[in-house]
Amino acid sequence: MRHAKPYRLYFRKETGYFFYMVPGGKWKTTGQTKEPDAHRFVIEQVLPALKQPPESDKPSHTFKQYADPFFGYERCPHIRRLLDEGKSYTRRTAKQNRGWLKKYVLEDELATMPLAEISRADLIDFRSRLRKQLGEKRNTVNKVMGVIKTIFKEALYREDLEKDPTSGIGNIKEERKAPDTFNLEELQLLFPIETLGPWRDIEDHTCFLIAAATGMRRGEVLALRWEQIHIDYGYILVDRARKDAFSEGKPKWEHVRTARIVLFKDRVKQRLLEHEEGSLYTAPDSYVFCDAFGNPHGFTWWKARFAAAMKKFNPDPQRRLSPNGLRHSLATILRVNGKDPVLIRASLGWYQERTQSGYEHISAEDLESLEIVE
Repeated sequence: MRHAKPYRLYFRKETGYFFYMVPGGKWKTTGQTKEPDAHRFVIEQVLPALKQPPESDKPSHTFKQYADPFFGYERCPHIRRLLDEGKSYTRRTAKQNRGWLKKYVLEDELATMPLAEISRADLIDFRSRLRKQLGEKRNTVNKVMGVIKTIFKEALYREDLEKDPTSGIGNIKEERKAPDTFNLEELQLLFPIETLGPWRDIEDHTCFLIAAATGMRRGEVLALRWEQIHIDYGYILVDRARKDAFSEGKPKWEHVRTARIVLFKDRVKQRLLEHEEGSLYTAPDSYVFCDAFGNPHGFTWWKARFAAAMKKFNPDPQRRLSPNGLRHSLATILRVNGKDPVLIRASLGWYQERTQSGYEHISAEDLESLEIVE
């Protein structure tokens, strides 16, 4: 049985030369006028080249060499591209991701491997080593793997790689524990009318009372300026949020709307007026909660002030009390009291019902209070 040649020859009369074509190619001249010479040319010059893999004109980097500039805010190619496209990327996020990269990846044996030779199996093995190192800190493992995925996806986007070995590698499932919530009675004790309760001063009291009464997020409260508060009408226009210590931008729901309105009642109004009276900065564009120089308080201040109040209010170490628990508490109380879920989402700044359901924690006591109609 004869085997077909891996090429074809064709004599073109108008030129006087033999042309050849290999599978998947086009007709090209051999430069030969005689058929034996044309066959010899293809066999000796063309076919050997087809068996050799093409040499890449791209330099061969180790993962460490390629990843070195990533998440350094001023020199990261990924961040620079996003900013050029008009997207946001905070310095805080960059610093955090750079920390994961340096601490857990660049010192691992994975970093010494050529970038183009790293396989999915290599990354799965790395993740196994990381899990052994971090134990039950599954969320940290997922964040470190997220950093690696960003680097490979950027390399693929820039055509520095032909494939992304992180494709198909999912996150390790982690059971997230919701923060403990406050019931209505506890909130009344936490924010009494006649005293400051467990709070250090009127600023602390007012700050976290707004969070509890409106469900505003941490970044939204810390970015709050006096011009956003309409005391006479009892509402706050939420149109910005602090992203990190250096910047602020649009709130989380910017893909849906640019601003939302949250309402407040007399207790919040009273505290706002008291806080405004004692504040050094009350111009419309001044921050409501700020330091002695008018600079907005940061996330560390927020966490420390809440923790100090909780030590006085409920020293039980078993309770997972956090500022975000105030938001969970409001969502739960509103739902238990029969408020429209659509209005709750509009007030707390959620787009999806699935997100809202994660903030509602209905207890057995709540169910017992319902009237069952037979």
